[in-house]
Amino acid sequence: MYLSEWRKRKGDIGGIRMRALRRRLQLIFQDPYESLNPKQSVYEIVSEPLLVNRVTQSPEETTSAVLSALRDAGLRPAEEFVFRFPHELSGGQRQRVSIAAALVLEPDFIVADEPVSMLDVSIRTGILQLMMDLRKSRGLTYLFITHDLGLAWIIADRIAVMYLGKIVEIGTAEQVIRQPQHPYTRALISVVPSPDPRKRVERVIVKGERPDAANIPAGCRSHPRCPMAFEACGWDAEEVAEELQVLQAAGRLPDVGMIMAQGERAIEILPAPGKSPTDARSALEAVLAEERNARLALKAIQGVRVRDDRIILMLHAGSAPRLTRLAPEHSVACHLITPPSTASVAVTA
Repeated sequence: MYLSEWRKRKGDIGGIRMRALRRRLQLIFQDPYESLNPKQSVYEIVSEPLLVNRVTQSPEETTSAVLSALRDAGLRPAEEFVFRFPHELSGGQRQRVSIAAALVLEPDFIVADEPVSMLDVSIRTGILQLMMDLRKSRGLTYLFITHDLGLAWIIADRIAVMYLGKIVEIGTAEQVIRQPQHPYTRALISVVPSPDPRKRVERVIVKGERPDAANIPAGCRSHPRCPMAFEACGWDAEEVAEELQVLQAAGRLPDVGMIMAQGERAIEILPAPGKSPTDARSALEAVLAEERNARLALKAIQGVRVRDDRIILMLHAGSAPRLTRLAPEHSVACHLITPPSTASVAVTA
């Protein structure tokens, strides 16, 4: 979003000097125990961005900028901290040093990568309050990365929910939390603790293991674990074949022999010894009808037919859903979502 706005103001990003861009974009790391160089003093850590970017012209100017950043980060009196080393600081003080190092270049945009997740609960509130105060006093924009949706609701203007590196829902904090549309967003919100013990929320537990990020599933990335997945979500032949093999191992497919995936959208099945392809097909179709709603991958099967001495299963073609705009500022990437029609909007208006 920030780079998009920059392009509008400045033209193609390829023509922008990266040094100027780095000065306006800064990062607060997650782990203050690993991100700070133990061999550098606080002064050296905070002043390094100034020296690398050649911002200051004299040692006095550098010292003044470092002290100002430390004060803004809540380390007062700043003069008592400049010559300390990371091992002489508490976890909260270390994270404040990281914040000061990000502030010293006076950026417009800061990426905060779970800045309080490694801190003791007792000091998280202080760090978050500091960041919110800095947002107002310095006019900062944060990209706040977190696994805590309750925290995101409190501090964020807009929330983007990601799954395997792709945004599945984005909108204002109120839209995403109050009116979640994507099944994954609903599952995340359902397990956020409520301070009201009388409020009972049905929890949606996402089952199964998260897929390997190096081997992204075809179609919708969340379909292997989505409780509402259906034909268009994109199961491939390997996934459906594995589900059939589980049924076979459980004794549900006694008339079926070898099950083999053929490409991405076809599965070849041999009848069990002594069984005809027609009888095996009939038995298979009966089991598929019974298990279809319990084992969602079976919904991907489009048709069952006999070819020579074997059974061929053809699968529905799946696709990755695109972000669909449901309302101003609220978009969702899910095949279950149908964008409101122009006609219905006109009638409502």
